[in-house]
Amino acid sequence: MNSIKKERLVFVFLISVALIITMIISLPIKDSYKHDYKKFWIEKTDAPSDYNVVVIGDSRIYRGISPDAMETVLKGEKVLNFGYSSARLDNLLLKKASEKLINDGSEKIIVLGITPNSLTEIPNANADLLDNIQMPREDKYEILYFYDVLKYFDALDLDHIQNAWTTSKEPKNYIEEFHSNGWIASDYIVEDTNSAMPGYRSWFQKNMVSQNMINRLMTQVGEWSRQGIKVYGFRFPTSYSMVQLEDSLSGFNEIVFAQNFTKMGGKWLEFSNSDFHSYDGSHLEKQSAEIFSKQLALKIKEGK
Repeated sequence: MNSIKKERLVFVFLISVALIITMIISLPIKDSYKHDYKKFWIEKTDAPSDYNVVVIGDSRIYRGISPDAMETVLKGEKVLNFGYSSARLDNLLLKKASEKLINDGSEKIIVLGITPNSLTEIPNANADLLDNIQMPREDKYEILYFYDVLKYFDALDLDHIQNAWTTSKEPKNYIEEFHSNGWIASDYIVEDTNSAMPGYRSWFQKNMVSQNMINRLMTQVGEWSRQGIKVYGFRFPTSYSMVQLEDSLSGFNEIVFAQNFTKMGGKWLEFSNSDFHSYDGSHLEKQSAEIFSKQLALKIKEGK
């Protein structure tokens, strides 16, 4: 092979490599949102045991409590939002949450965000939490540490590539902002303050709060109190319409619940729903979540 042919082969090879690299870099990345979402929940579930304050509850908690805002009031404390979608306050969630408390002898605080839905019993309760607990270690490592490399080699079908390059996508109405301490700030671009109501109405017409679950929760509150852990509870603020619906259909009696909670050593906190704004009738928008988080922290500080 003469030198001219060799030079041509080298030139073609280099051009081919450059084209491949260019295509890899310019290809639309598949499921980047899903990666961020999975990473968020893995990091929350596997958070280390070095928090002074752990807030527990369902989606109203994970969307409605800003640890950063709480920490501006609770100086020197480290706060974790341990809320999960459709979470139930069962033994699994309570146990995993308490494991996040620091073990150095400093003050420990558990904060329970109560919603009637979190006190109903369902099969496979807290499946999202369990899925993250049971996820194979190699899968977690791939999501947490190797995504930035592996994303370029993820299989992309032609339709996905064509749509990503040629289709102007309508913006999603629901927006999320992930925070490493367990909070997802959320909002609707165009609000619908009644959108959550039909689902809750349908659910509570078939399912009411479980007295057995309440009893188990109260037992855990008493156990934490005997261990020297301070326990605070509150009914998470939401829309006036949602409170009316829950009070009429769910079977939740806030007055009785608060009385029993106090008897078991917990401290019950009260807030005004009118101070905050829900974008869907259930969850607080970002600004209200930050305001509420500071109010919550202030009440905890006063109760120390």
